[in-house]
Amino acid sequence: MSKHINDDFVLELSISKFQVLRAAYPHSKLLIVSNSAGTNDDIGHDGAKLLEKNTGIPVLRHSTKKPGCGPEILSYFRELPETGVTKPSQIAVVGDRLFTDVMMANMMGSWSVWVRDGVVQERSPPITLSTDTITMDYNTVFFQYTKFLVYLLMLAIFFITVLAVASMVTLWVFMICRVCSKDRSDYLGKQASARAKARQAEEMISFSQALGEHDYSV
Repeated sequence: MSKHINDDFVLELSISKFQVLRAAYPHSKLLIVSNSAGTNDDIGHDGAKLLEKNTGIPVLRHSTKKPGCGPEILSYFRELPETGVTKPSQIAVVGDRLFTDVMMANMMGSWSVWVRDGVVQERSPPITLSTDTITMDYNTVFFQYTKFLVYLLMLAIFFITVLAVASMVTLWVFMICRVCSKDRSDYLGKQASARAKARQAEEMISFSQALGEHDYSV
């Protein structure tokens, strides 16, 4: 079966094959599982009803989209004993999308038939560029590239300036700390020298007083 994109009918070129398929699998043995018609996005299931009317095949009503609706498919067939389907290996999933149809079949443990050319994207006509347009594009790219290099250069100068200022401030702080340390050392040295001289003077005075208390005359 082939289904036209965004249309709910069978293409005329596929009608004969579609009739053969319906004859081989009559009644409820065929089931359409769509990610639009029959889902919760299909308000009132109007899309599912239209698709059933135009194809004559039941459309599954399901809350989970492919590839996760395998349990709902199995439940549908098990509720219809006339289909003869009792296990996943009796189901063949025919689809044109690897990540929904084929993946769902693998998750269910069913057979998968991938219609490789089922989805065809519209191709735009080739774009013809004139020499002037290409030259303009080259100039634009060159201008943008130059502008980018200028930004990089300005950024590099900024960082170099910041590093230079930080280095100078660090050097100044170091020099100030060193001068303060030297002044403090000199001050402490002078204090220690003064205390030493004071002690020496006190010792000389004490020694002189001791000599004065004795009479050395004959």
